[in-house]
Amino acid sequence: MITNYTFGKITVNDKTYTSDVIISDSEVIEDNWWRDEGHFLQLVDLEQVFAEDPGIFIMGRGKNGRVEISKKVKEELKQRGIDFRYHKTDKAVKVYNKLDSATGKDLVAGFHLTC
Repeated sequence: MITNYTFGKITVNDKTYTSDVIISDSEVIEDNWWRDEGHFLQLVDLEQVFAEDPGIFIMGRGKNGRVEISKKVKEELKQRGIDFRYHKTDKAVKVYNKLDSATGKDLVAGFHLTC
């Protein structure tokens, strides 16, 4: 469970991270996650996500929603049958916590913590 998010910081299971993260089953599986082109999410950035084979993938696009998502990412997630949700990080954290406790589907999320 994510217990706190503020600009540049996220707390997962009582540990605070100051770089972007990927979370699976309420555990950080990748910290210091950086996209190949920073604020543009591409397929190459999702290798760890695809390895988890989630039913749902949530993307936190930053406090101000600056991370853009490529059309190929959306198409690939749809083709794999992954329910894809993306929001500004504040809302993405709320959605993640709600789904984490309410769904039986494997849930993975990537969070951009700043802009």
